[in-house]
Amino acid sequence: MRKKNKNTYLNFLNYFKKIDYKFVDFRKYKLKKNIILRHDIDFSLKYALKIAEINTINKLKSHFFVLVDSPFYNLLEEENIKILNKINKLGHIIGLHYNPSSLDFKAQFEILKKICPRTQKIFSIHKFGTNKQILKYREFTNLYDKKFFGKYFADSGGKFRFGSPIEDEEVIKEKKSFQLNLHPIWWFNKDLKHQKIFKNLIKENKHNQLNSLSKYKLIKL
Repeated sequence: MRKKNKNTYLNFLNYFKKIDYKFVDFRKYKLKKNIILRHDIDFSLKYALKIAEINTINKLKSHFFVLVDSPFYNLLEEENIKILNKINKLGHIIGLHYNPSSLDFKAQFEILKKICPRTQKIFSIHKFGTNKQILKYREFTNLYDKKFFGKYFADSGGKFRFGSPIEDEEVIKEKKSFQLNLHPIWWFNKDLKHQKIFKNLIKENKHNQLNSLSKYKLIKL
């Protein structure tokens, strides 16, 4: 795929519209011609908002999964709380990007629920290896469950390392439904060097934290 930006993002997704795919709510997912569009917010809520606005304008139903303990953004900052709730008000689904190496599942979900009251009981999993389907919690939907995970494509690290849906015969010819995980950071960052991207994000996060503290705008749960 060419250099990622707003135009290549839309061209990529519109291709599937042209071959009769629909971007659907996970609760309406069917076996043919459906796409669950997912965005794991590992690095930046700012970029997540950009992609949410584009998705809304172009009628692309999507799901945003949020870390409560990201080293790159502070979910308790007032500005980030506003961003997250704005993404939800744009019509997108908010869920937990569960980190098994951090607080227990219930604690992470409750934090997110307090920040964004309309958070759904749905989760994706952050860095747990290949056996993510085994994690089950009563009344919650794991997007790695077999029901949603027949075909899965992700741009982790900025590339489709395990195949792209536009090159998959089961997608193109058989119209099999699939889950598509696109990380906002890779589509709206002009610098392609990962190390520089991360350094800039850490620097920006520290700056935002200092501003929040100076204005007494850190939100207490």
